[in-house]
Amino acid sequence: MKRYIFILFISVSLVSIKANGQTQDTTLNQLLAINKSNYHNRPLDSIIAVLPTGYTKMKIYGIRNTARMLLVGYPNKVWIELHVRQFNYMNPVDPNNVWNIAQMRLENLHSVTVYKGVNCYEGCPNY
Repeated sequence: MKRYIFILFISVSLVSIKANGQTQDTTLNQLLAINKSNYHNRPLDSIIAVLPTGYTKMKIYGIRNTARMLLVGYPNKVWIELHVRQFNYMNPVDPNNVWNIAQMRLENLHSVTVYKGVNCYEGCPNY
């Protein structure tokens, strides 16, 4: 029994150490390595310029017909959400949820969230 508990303790410790370090996904590691504070209150284009290449999706998402973020998606279910709260270039309200990405990219960055699958790695919401 003591041996089982010891093995369990070692396994949990290794998982904890790995969770705090780099992941095995290079795109995720590159996203996590970006110093997001350098881009706060700057146009989304400034952070998009330093994102890893190879994204497969770029789409605006909103809540109740109001744009809130630009999602940049990568293979292996990795994505970064670029959140905007004040709009100066585009009208964020559209009943059809159709927004202009070029105008959205001019808006200033409020916050960033990084995901892989169902796991949030940075800027996670506190529900």
